[in-house]
Amino acid sequence: QMPAGINRLIIVPDGKLGYLPFEILLPTLPDSTRADFRTLAPLYLLQRYAISYGASATLLLEQQTAAHHQTAAKLFAGFAPQYIQQPGNNNPPQDTQAQLQGAVEEVAQIAQLTGGQAFLDQTATKERFKNMAGKYKIIHLAMHGEVNDQNPMYSKLLFTQPPGASADEAELNTYELYTMNLNADLAVLSACSTGEGQVQKGEGIMSLSRGFIYAGCPSIVMSLWKAADASTRQIMQTFYQNLMQQKNKDVALQEAKLAFLASADRLTSYPFYWATFVQLGNTQPIPTQHAFVFWLLCLLPATVLAFYGWHRLKRKTRNT
Repeated sequence: QMPAGINRLIIVPDGKLGYLPFEILLPTLPDSTRADFRTLAPLYLLQRYAISYGASATLLLEQQTAAHHQTAAKLFAGFAPQYIQQPGNNNPPQDTQAQLQGAVEEVAQIAQLTGGQAFLDQTATKERFKNMAGKYKIIHLAMHGEVNDQNPMYSKLLFTQPPGASADEAELNTYELYTMNLNADLAVLSACSTGEGQVQKGEGIMSLSRGFIYAGCPSIVMSLWKAADASTRQIMQTFYQNLMQQKNKDVALQEAKLAFLASADRLTSYPFYWATFVQLGNTQPIPTQHAFVFWLLCLLPATVLAFYGWHRLKRKTRNT
């Protein structure tokens, strides 16, 4: 039984427990045995706690410290590649990859919400990512990912293949992230299985997300299995709306999932559709220009009143 007053948890899972989203656990058994997940929604740990995770205790401590040293000036950059045959390509790299129909819309909507930059279709290249990613506080990648369980360093994200380029020029491998220096406060890996990889004793799961940690990102949102396109778009949009209200990252994701569940039907209430994304590392809110303007507008009336009171007091003092 958890002590009263606790509403946020940090979990450092051991071994294969890293594949489990703890928020789907049930503290009590349901009254009914009917296979309708809508009846389970009020019972999930998700209802009680905002849950974040740590790859390991050591990395979690490093991520807490790294959050104070992020220097990116711009707020948001999102990448949504195109997976179709490009003119001049002799070796189309992603001919077996289905186009993510909602990815472009997902990134475009979030970029509009945050006032950020969207790199869509042919502009969502690996080269542009490597050149631009270090300039943004939030990096959002809505794309296909491929997991290499035997050699996690060769797990990869698939960007748009430029005309005439080879397949390798569209693939960002985990080992490449280890050589990058990202200034982002948050990397959102809105791709399939970005939290999946090889389990190593004492190190946890060696996944694509681990590469972003070593590249300097103190906070990651990653997926534990293949993400459903439509539900991902809905959850991500609500997640960013919550971030823009200066909510903690774990709370922002918790509330986005709860909002999705509140309108889910018999099919989409199944955890496959909403529980794949988890938040790893630092949970602090992301400072945004919107927040600065908000506080400035709040302080302005108080400043005017204070100045007015000081001016009247000064005049009164002179008269006496």
